[in-house]
Amino acid sequence: MPFSSVLGFKRGVHGEFLVDQEQAKTVRAMFPMSVIGMTPAEIRDKLNELGITTAYGKKWNTTSTIKNMLTNEKYIGDALLQKTLTVDYLTKQKKKNEGELPQYYVEGHHEAIVFKEVFGYVGVRLKNQVVRGSKIPLTGKIFCGICGNRFGPRTWHATNSKDKQYKYRARVWQCKRLTACEESHMSTINSCR
Repeated sequence: MPFSSVLGFKRGVHGEFLVDQEQAKTVRAMFPMSVIGMTPAEIRDKLNELGITTAYGKKWNTTSTIKNMLTNEKYIGDALLQKTLTVDYLTKQKKKNEGELPQYYVEGHHEAIVFKEVFGYVGVRLKNQVVRGSKIPLTGKIFCGICGNRFGPRTWHATNSKDKQYKYRARVWQCKRLTACEESHMSTINSCR
């Protein structure tokens, strides 16, 4: 299991999950924020405002990272095994396990950072949370036919080098896994003139 990407844990001498007490402070702060009603976007903004970084030492950019953390069973000491599977061993391409292989849920696998009751409450709260609609039509409704991830809107544009005016603008819908999929985008051209 990749330890570097799970904020709050580090690898022990024998490969086991150990709580990184310094990083665990961030995790323990995020769950109460959700309990009091903050959305993943508000939690992200608060962490950035406080100067608290991700497991990689970077700013929090996406709300999906926050939501994934708030629903990650590792924080209650459990582990779901075989969440992903390797499609191609040569390229090491992985995909989400959607029933191709059996999954195993191990309770009490390691020390917990968050109480199970808090984790359960936050999970229910996130499911019932109203998603604010985007002003961009089709946002969250287009999925990649290769990996199943959502397509998101991006704006591609070219400018004139002399006066920095747009020559064209294009709204492109890109797979969130940009480089992993062969068909990584589809486009709709919107002229700016």
